[in-house]
Amino acid sequence: MRFAPVAAVIGVSAVVLTGCSNKAEEPATAVPSNFTMSAAPQEFKDDTRGVVKEVKDANTVVLTIDGEDREVRMANVLTPNKRNADYSGSCLIDEAKAYTEKTLPAGTEVSLKFDPNTVGSSGYVEAAIYKGKEFINKNIVGEGLGVATFISYGDKFYTEVSDAQKAAADEGKGLYSKETDCSIPHMIQEHTDKVKGAGKLSEEEAAEVYRAASEFYNDLQRSTQSPASWEGSFTTLTPVRDQLQELMDALGGNYYDPTGVKKSDKESASAKPVRPGESWSEQPNDADATAPAEDASPAETASAEDAGVDGLERSVDGEDSGS
Repeated sequence: MRFAPVAAVIGVSAVVLTGCSNKAEEPATAVPSNFTMSAAPQEFKDDTRGVVKEVKDANTVVLTIDGEDREVRMANVLTPNKRNADYSGSCLIDEAKAYTEKTLPAGTEVSLKFDPNTVGSSGYVEAAIYKGKEFINKNIVGEGLGVATFISYGDKFYTEVSDAQKAAADEGKGLYSKETDCSIPHMIQEHTDKVKGAGKLSEEEAAEVYRAASEFYNDLQRSTQSPASWEGSFTTLTPVRDQLQELMDALGGNYYDPTGVKKSDKESASAKPVRPGESWSEQPNDADATAPAEDASPAETASAEDAGVDGLERSVDGEDSGS
């Protein structure tokens, strides 16, 4: 069983949409565009300054602010971590942390900006971290070492971070590269290649390939309805969607739906006649007897309706005369 990362779970529940890792998941309901989370009171003001004391992980640093050490998490950013059991959830975990350590070594002075929508959403101080004019949240995602997430559609910094993610995906950087063997794009390509080569296998071996690829596809397809989650942030990107479509095309009739039914078997079953020896075209349809043609003119439609009424009146008259 797989669990979403803590930050993603919080984000999804608030929005109500919403490193290779072995498979250890879309559905949610979209929210109104004017939805905002009821956030905790903002503790700090924009342009609060702090000094880096320690990098806890790729998107979390310990800052000394007014003489007090505080853990600050990058707003709208999820990075790989060992507790993330989603596909690619711990991919490039060391590289991502190394990037932050190199960018924000101990002693670096940074400034923070805040978004009321994300204050208190993860239990940390959530902030946009700036080193001079460098927007660190955006840059780490732009290097392909994190993904964009959100709490509400009004998140202040989300657009910048999301645009950086799209650019990284288009360029195939880091987590978005097919060459990174623990990335989702690599996994999709691997399944696609196996499906395309399954014709050389035994029927039983090929079926295993098709089932595994279908299960993988279904997991990722579900995540598209939770775009604030780790997987959903990938599968709502155009390059990844294109890859998933290629996988589905390769599967064709060998695709197994989430209930385990093979597409070709379903199509075959739906083509069988209701009654033995009859085709679907031979099945009677009483509703069509007096119904006007789909392309009938208003006059023809009225005529058909009148015929139905006349028939009903004759039937009633006949009953009356027989009583």
